[in-house]
Amino acid sequence: MCRRMKWFWLSLLILYGWFIPGTPIFIFENISVEYIPSIEGLSAGGLRAIALLSIVSAVVLMMKSTSQQELIVSIMWLISPLRLFKIKTAQFAARLVLTLDAVTNTEIGIKDALKKSDTEISIFQCGINSMANLLVNIEMQAIKNTDTKVVLPRLDAPALYQWLIPLILIAGLQSL
Repeated sequence: MCRRMKWFWLSLLILYGWFIPGTPIFIFENISVEYIPSIEGLSAGGLRAIALLSIVSAVVLMMKSTSQQELIVSIMWLISPLRLFKIKTAQFAARLVLTLDAVTNTEIGIKDALKKSDTEISIFQCGINSMANLLVNIEMQAIKNTDTKVVLPRLDAPALYQWLIPLILIAGLQSL
């Protein structure tokens, strides 16, 4: 997942390194100081990159270690206060998890479509053809799978110490 975000990491490096003023990391007589990244910018960008890396890692770990049904029930627990606003949390959670699953399958379809690219046409036309075929495949799959039945397991309420984990993390972050 982090490898797929390489352009995002590069944009963080450029935006923070070159656009936050501060002390340049090195000084050359032939290069103007405004073209050299700053220490403060790189450290701020590094901090943002580490935070993003930890979030992405936690999401990927959660998605890989939890079944669809357990993930739906967990999201329902998390957003249960929204029931006060007449929001159907079960439907929202099921749609969210099924959408994430469909996006994962779509990503596989994109990779397959790009591998089958025709060398006789331009890369731009190949991309257009791949996206058109992918959209047709998604629509056909949606028509085929109109009703998806999801059986949710009965999960017990989280233990008291599990409710305290976010509070401890927030308190730890406040002390930084």
